Amino acid sequence: RQGIMKYRFFFIFVGVVFLFTGILYFKNCGNAVAVPQAYDFKTHPCWFEADYQRDIVCGYLTATVEKGAFKLPVVIIKTESIEPKSDPLIYLNGGPGVSHGLTAAGIQRWLSWARLAGLSRDLILMDGRGVGRSQPSLDCKSLQEFNRSLLETDTPIILEREKNKSIVSSCLNDLAARHPQINPMQFGTKQSAKDVVGLMQSLNQKYPEYRAYHLLGVSYGTRLALEVDQILPENGSYTLKSMVLDSLYPAGKGGVSSIPQVA
Repeated sequence: RQGIMKYRFFFIFVGVVFLFTGILYFKNCGNAVAVPQAYDFKTHPCWFEADYQRDIVCGYLTATVEKGAFKLPVVIIKTESIEPKSDPLIYLNGGPGVSHGLTAAGIQRWLSWARLAGLSRDLILMDGRGVGRSQPSLDCKSLQEFNRSLLETDTPIILEREKNKSIVSSCLNDLAARHPQINPMQFGTKQSAKDVVGLMQSLNQKYPEYRAYHLLGVSYGTRLALEVDQILPENGSYTLKSMVLDSLYPAGKGGVSSIPQVA
């Protein structure tokens, strides 16, 4: 009998433990600890003048300090279709390092492109880190001036490369002095892909109708689109519906000598 009583007390003890564990679990189930997001999109008055008849939303995607504290400019051109589709198109430019042209003249070109393409969904444009209006800017004005001067002179290629290397080195040193928080590891295709995914997530939270996205990549933008597809989280509140890859530039392919054949 004593052995039976011991087993009874044991099973009662185990049952009580499971009971309290279950109560605590269900009590805290709806009180999950909030995980801070790496990105946040906020609207901002547009910094350019455009067609007043079009609905255009401007803003910045801000990354946390751990992600480099960059502010990336975003422009959303709302569709004017009489049968609009809720899944927007994100355009990924070539380059890398080429701005989408988020200026008055550039937006006019995008408006014309959207009309010509008969786009029946919103068009989303975002400049990458250090490009265009992104903050901090990585523009090297002295290099731009040097490249323009090459058009007016007959400079030997060896001297051109030496001068180019010297100017870039000077720009990088100046950048490091002005922005000591910038880490070289915060750049590259993988990081840019994370920025695009952060944009998709942030916009989905602000505009719930953005439950699916399309990517249109051109040249280097195709490599970026492929990387986005690889890292996109599964079972989220938004999905990647399709990709259009124009002038494919896959990872590990497309060196100086092989790019014509790859293209």
